[in-house]
Amino acid sequence: MYQLNKKIVYFLIFEIIIYVFPILTKINKTDVIKVNSGLYGEAIEAGKWLTYKLERRLKKIPEQIHNKRTRYVVRGYIGNEQINRYTFCLLNKNQYSERNTSEICQIRKDILLSNSNIKGVIEKHIIKKVLDKNLNRYNSFSYIYTLPEIYEQIRKLYKIYKKCKSLSELPKLFGVPIILKDNIITKNVLTKGGSKILSNYMGSYDSTVVKKLKKNGAIIIGKTHLDEFAMGSCTSQVKNPFNEKFLSCGGSSGGSASCIGSKIMNCSLNTDTGGSSRIPAALCGCIGLKPTYGLISRYGIIPYNDETDVIGLIVNNVYDCSILLDVLTGKDKNDLTSLDTKKKKKKKKSADTEKKKNNNIHFLLKKYERSEQFKSKYPLKNFKFSYLSDKLLKTYFVDRVVYKNYEKVKTHIKQMGGQLVNIDINNLIFYCYFYYVHSMTVVNSNLSRINGINYGMYTTMHEDDKYDGNIQSDMNKCITSQIRTDLFGEQVLTRLIGGSIISSHFYKINLHDIFLIIKKKLDTQLQHIFSKVDYIMLPSIPKSNNLNELFEKNSNFEKINTPIFNTKLGINYNKTDDHAYNNNYTHIKKNNPNKKKYNKYMKEVFTILASITGYPSIVIPTGEFTKKMNEPKSFQLVTSKLNELGLLKVALAYKQKKSVNFKISQALKCVKTGTR
Repeated sequence: MYQLNKKIVYFLIFEIIIYVFPILTKINKTDVIKVNSGLYGEAIEAGKWLTYKLERRLKKIPEQIHNKRTRYVVRGYIGNEQINRYTFCLLNKNQYSERNTSEICQIRKDILLSNSNIKGVIEKHIIKKVLDKNLNRYNSFSYIYTLPEIYEQIRKLYKIYKKCKSLSELPKLFGVPIILKDNIITKNVLTKGGSKILSNYMGSYDSTVVKKLKKNGAIIIGKTHLDEFAMGSCTSQVKNPFNEKFLSCGGSSGGSASCIGSKIMNCSLNTDTGGSSRIPAALCGCIGLKPTYGLISRYGIIPYNDETDVIGLIVNNVYDCSILLDVLTGKDKNDLTSLDTKKKKKKKKSADTEKKKNNNIHFLLKKYERSEQFKSKYPLKNFKFSYLSDKLLKTYFVDRVVYKNYEKVKTHIKQMGGQLVNIDINNLIFYCYFYYVHSMTVVNSNLSRINGINYGMYTTMHEDDKYDGNIQSDMNKCITSQIRTDLFGEQVLTRLIGGSIISSHFYKINLHDIFLIIKKKLDTQLQHIFSKVDYIMLPSIPKSNNLNELFEKNSNFEKINTPIFNTKLGINYNKTDDHAYNNNYTHIKKNNPNKKKYNKYMKEVFTILASITGYPSIVIPTGEFTKKMNEPKSFQLVTSKLNELGLLKVALAYKQKKSVNFKISQALKCVKTGTR
């Protein structure tokens, strides 16, 4: 009898524990991400006390269950909010890690495990993508390679494969699909540069970067839309994967950014003159890297401004970015500005291999991820960041959403062990305007070669007989006036005319010398900053919710853009989550003598800092989005020359610790299913 009563007491205690203790269980709010109607835990660790859905009894989550994608019901509290029978999804932490989401690493892994079945790997990663009907869903491509052209590239891969003694000896990019911006010249393939005047131009040679891609086994899938001759900040015909109807993809590399941001492709090569890779990457939730000026050869790209043009990368993954850098960097005899980053070899082989590893960005990045520092709570310990003051931010037209995101990133950096130092950089607006003045004069000279006769235009005109009479009567008049006027877009004509006026005004002064003086002044200022800190932290763009130009032309913006002045911060914002199109709003108090107006050229106010000086810069997505327009949020880092590894270390730590890949993937799923 005593034993029976004892069992009853134990049973009652057990039932109390089952129903009472779970309610008192605390679950950390940072472990939970709200998606749609459910609460999905991305980082719920094994060992937390949870109630099983089926067993209805209290247990710790075993490791073998934690590593599966399984759903459970939880009772307890999230902060002060009581939850009961909400569905949680326990995800493997490594599922969205940078290493597991790297396409290049995944293809490499599949090749090594394929037992020499290279055909199966190529069909999985190349042919399926080419045949996918959603390949050009966002109108990203100006030209998609045909199947015969793809198979021709695959045949060359087989030749490389036969020459290698083992699978591990295959080139770094073997079987990796890549897209190019349509101002990078490719042999026997159309390169339009986004302009009608080059609609039939077919390159007679491969640019240096294309040669390196092919040599390392990459397969080019297509060429993407851009603003005409890379002049502009809104590739209007391209759709943003996070909001197809309203949001802009930025420019000029909008086509690449939309394709990469939608996860259709994962690696792209572009150009960056004043932010052409970084701004689109910011607006499409990608990583946008502008390397050190001269690190990658520019030979074979259609030039805009020779002083600031670089090859930029838009990718989804930090490791993919590091491998591409390792492949593309190096001295090129065809580009006098290219840098020789290889150090002199030593006689000993062991020392030589060690030297190669020390120059290998991908190897050093993996080494950092395996370090104890990265695994700790403070992966950015001993990393110093400078930031701009609130007072200076408001003079650079920063709106409320961008300001709050900037403050949040500062908090995250501090939580991860980074040291923050306030160092202001003045006169960015002046530098931005001067950059445009200089660019207009340079592009006026560069585009003078495109006169309607060169690059395939004359043949097309003759066949159509469109200008036949004019050509026979007055060739010069036709070339200079009719062809360029009819076939150049408004943006290009504006800059060409502006460049002509500026050149004639400064005919007694060498504008290039002025540019070099200003560049040296800014360079000296940045060198002084980098003697104190490792990175300069900046917003990617000053305004949030950048709308597409096509939407702008057909909408009444006065109804949705009512400026309201925040007296506390001195920053202009509006009630509708700042989805203003960034037109001529005054963002400084009226009695301020330095009052200036925002215009479309000010989009690059934060990106031109690295462009003018030639310093490397990166845009990193935060995994968060604006409420109304679902525009991705991001931030930008600038560092000292040839410190691309440092930028990628911060990007790796931030994306990994803040679960950026998971958040972006969930956002894309919600947009595609229409549940946002």
